[in-house]
Amino acid sequence: MKDAKLMNEPFFEFVLVEKIKTTSSIEVLDKLSTSLFLNGAVVGQFRNAVIERENNFPTGMPTKIPTALPHTDSDYCIKKALAVGILEDPVPFGLMGGEDGDVIKAKLVFMLSLPDPKSQIQIIQKILDMFRNEQTMAKMVELSERNINDVKKMLMMHFSGTEIQTEIDE
Repeated sequence: MKDAKLMNEPFFEFVLVEKIKTTSSIEVLDKLSTSLFLNGAVVGQFRNAVIERENNFPTGMPTKIPTALPHTDSDYCIKKALAVGILEDPVPFGLMGGEDGDVIKAKLVFMLSLPDPKSQIQIIQKILDMFRNEQTMAKMVELSERNINDVKKMLMMHFSGTEIQTEIDE
């Protein structure tokens, strides 16, 4: 019955989307974690914890549009939130499950704040399903070049289970 409750709860209390111009993965992590902190989703130590975890357990994935999924222990999280960085230029992130020094050049970064460790698997699975959908990911990048708010709308639709429209606010 608890699983049914999880399915009816919103995936995220809020979603932040921002364009980032940098060549440093640390700077990407800093910007996204600061956004989460300023919006009350995480505690101040979240930034250092997410950087440490990313150094020890990299989250870069060699999907069609290379993406990273940094997150850390629920102890540092207050609200269920997602901060998405759309990188103007690809930024190196360590390859998930790779050897030291293996990197991908991420174009998208999805930083998670998940205060309930029981919901992590379900939420991460939903995000990974989206990463595997090349059409959805390409649409996200296309929308980001026009209007960042359309990316936020698309993500909110995806996580609410609503069919993603082909054209958003054209």
